[in-house]
Amino acid sequence: MQIETTSKKQLDVLNALYEGQVSSEKALQRLTPKHEFKGFKRARYIKIKMSIPNGSRKLNMFLKTLFAIPIPIGFGKIVVKLMNSKVQKGLMNTKSLEKVDPEKRQEVAEKMWRAENSLNDLDLNELYTYLRYAKNTTIDIDTEDAKIKIKIR
Repeated sequence: MQIETTSKKQLDVLNALYEGQVSSEKALQRLTPKHEFKGFKRARYIKIKMSIPNGSRKLNMFLKTLFAIPIPIGFGKIVVKLMNSKVQKGLMNTKSLEKVDPEKRQEVAEKMWRAENSLNDLDLNELYTYLRYAKNTTIDIDTEDAKIKIKIR
C-alpha cells in the first residue's frame, strides 16, 4: 500500500513548472499555504519586582509589599496621559533655574533642554500601544543601585 503525499493541485503546479508554463516564484506561491496573521495578544497586567541591594531590609520589604499585586495595564494609559501632559507643558521652568547656583546654571539649563527635546521626540501614544501588545515580555534592569524585573502578562 502506497501513501499518497502529493495532491492533485500540487502535481498540476509541478507539471506546469516542469513544462515552463509557470515561473518558479509563481509555483512557490501556489504551493505554499497562506497563513493569516491573527494579531498580537493583548497584555492585561504588569508585575514588578524591585529590590535595592544597598538599602535596608525594611525598604525592600516595603517595595515587595507595594508591588505584590499585579497592576492592571489600564493604569499604564493613565500614566502615559500624565507623562504626555507634562511633556507638552515643557520641563524647563525658569523659577527652578533661579534656585541653582549661578556658576552651574548654564550646565543645568543645557541638561534640562536635552531632556525636554528627547521626551518630545517620543510619541507616548505609541509607547502605550507597545505596552498594551507586549504580552509575555520580561524586562530586567540590573544596576548597582537597584534590581528591577518587570513582567508584562
